[in-house]
Amino acid sequence: MSIIHKLMDQQLETSIREGLHVYARLPGWLVNTRDPRVVSEVLARTIPEFASGRLRLRGCEIGHIRYKALYWSVLYELDVENVATGEVTRVVLQGKVMPPGQGLLSEPAIETEFGSDNWHAVIPELHLDLRPQEKDTILDSLDVLIHPERARQFLEEQIRKGPSPYHDIQILSTQPNVVRYKPGSRCTILYPLDFANGAAEEHGWPDLVVAKTYRGDKGGNAFEGMQAIWNSPLGSGKVVTVAEPLAYAPEMRVLLQGPIREEKILKDLIEDAIVTGDLDTFEQVRGYLKKVATGLAALHSSGISYGRTYTWKDERGEIRDRVDRLAEAIPELATSVDPLLGRLSALAAIVPVDPLVPSHGSFRPAQVLLNHGEIGFIDFDSFSQSEPGLDLALFLSTILNLAVTVVPKGQETQAKRSALKKAWKERYDQYLAVCDEFIDEYEKLLPAHLSVSRERVALWETLDILMLVLHCWIKNKTSELDPTLFLLDQYMQTTNIIGGP
Repeated sequence: MSIIHKLMDQQLETSIREGLHVYARLPGWLVNTRDPRVVSEVLARTIPEFASGRLRLRGCEIGHIRYKALYWSVLYELDVENVATGEVTRVVLQGKVMPPGQGLLSEPAIETEFGSDNWHAVIPELHLDLRPQEKDTILDSLDVLIHPERARQFLEEQIRKGPSPYHDIQILSTQPNVVRYKPGSRCTILYPLDFANGAAEEHGWPDLVVAKTYRGDKGGNAFEGMQAIWNSPLGSGKVVTVAEPLAYAPEMRVLLQGPIREEKILKDLIEDAIVTGDLDTFEQVRGYLKKVATGLAALHSSGISYGRTYTWKDERGEIRDRVDRLAEAIPELATSVDPLLGRLSALAAIVPVDPLVPSHGSFRPAQVLLNHGEIGFIDFDSFSQSEPGLDLALFLSTILNLAVTVVPKGQETQAKRSALKKAWKERYDQYLAVCDEFIDEYEKLLPAHLSVSRERVALWETLDILMLVLHCWIKNKTSELDPTLFLLDQYMQTTNIIGGP
C-alpha cells in the first residue's frame, strides 16, 4: 500500500481523532428503534389494543431505515394476532424517528383504532411518529410493465425504435418477473421472450430483456454510457461482458437492456470466503479479482468520452453535504470531520491529479457478475469522466469494509473488544494484501499515456471509508459502526494520513 510522505502536526492528528470519536456511538434513542425486542415491548404496553389483550404482537421485523431531513424513516412489519379468532395478519407501519428537540410530544398520543387507515401514534419513549404505510404508486403508475400483453407491446415498440439492430423484432409473449423492488425508488423486471419457432436464432433476437425504472435522470445517463461502451471494443465481451442497451423511454424513465448471465455476484463470493474461511473460496476471489482488474483497466483505457466530469473535490463535497444534513438533527456532528477534511485537502493540493478516464462511477463488488469463470459489469448509472481513483477506491474500500464487518462462522458470539479488534486486524491485513495485488495487476495493464498514483487512490479511498462511517449513522447500522471506524483508523495509519495511536 502506498505511503503518503507528509509529516503532520501532533495537534492536528489529535483533532482528527477527537472529531472522529464523535461518531463512535450512535445515540441510544436511535439505536432502540432498530431493536425488535425494545420496539415490541414498548408497542405492547403503549398501544391500547395490545395493552388490553385484544391483540397480541407475535413478531416485529424492522425494514429500511434512512435519514431524510431532521428525522430517520423506518418501516416496521408487525405480525398481529386477533386473540378472539387466532387470525394473524401482517401490518406495515412507517415511522419517523425524531431526534430530541424536534417537537415530539412528551406523552403518548394515539388516534383512532389500530389497523385503520388513518391510525396515528406518537410514542415519545421511542422518539417515534407512526402511521400505516402509504400505498406506493410506482408499480401502479408503471402497470404497463407488469401486465403481460401491455408489456409485450411496450417492449416490441421500444426495441424496434431503439439503437439495436432488432428493428423487426416480433415478440409472441412474455411473462414479467419483478426481481427487485425498492418502494418509491427502483424496480427491476425480467422478461423472458417467446418468439415464433426459429425466429430468435434466425434474427439473433435476445431471449431475455431487463427493464429498470429510475426516479431521476440517471436512467438516461446509464443508457448513453452503455451505448458508448457497447460501441467501443469493450462491447465485444472478450475482456468483460456488458449488457446491450436496447432502448430508453424517457417519459416513463425505463431503461431496457439485454441480459448478462450470472451464477454469483462477486460481493457474495467475498462474503462466502470471509464467513467460511475456506482457502479455496479465497483463491477464487483472488482469481476473479485479477479478471476484474483487467476489465477495469480496459474500461479506463477505452477512450470513451461520454459523461460529466467528477472530481475528488466533488467527492469531498458529498461528504460535507451529508455531515451538514446530519448536523441538522445532531448538532455535535457539525464540525466533526473538519480536521480530517482539512488534512486530506492539504494533501490533495500537493499530490498531482491523475489523467481523467471513462469511469463506472459506482464500482463495487456488487456490480460485478460472475459466470463460469467470466465476469460482467452492471449498473452504469453514474458513468462519468474521473480519475482512476474514483473506481479503484470505491471498489477496494468496499472489499476492506466487508473484511471487517462480515462475521466469520464461529465468531458470532465473540464479545471481547480485544478479540474482535485482533480478528478485524487479521482480516484487514489479509484483504489489504489482496487489494495491493489488484492495483498491481491494474497498473500493469494501463497504456503508457495513462497513470494512477497510489497517493491519489489513498485520498479517494479515505473519503469512501469516511462515507461508510456516515452511512452507519444515516442508515442506523449499529453493528457495523465499530468495525468501520476501526477500518478508517487502520487505513489512515497504513497510508500515513495520520500516525499511530
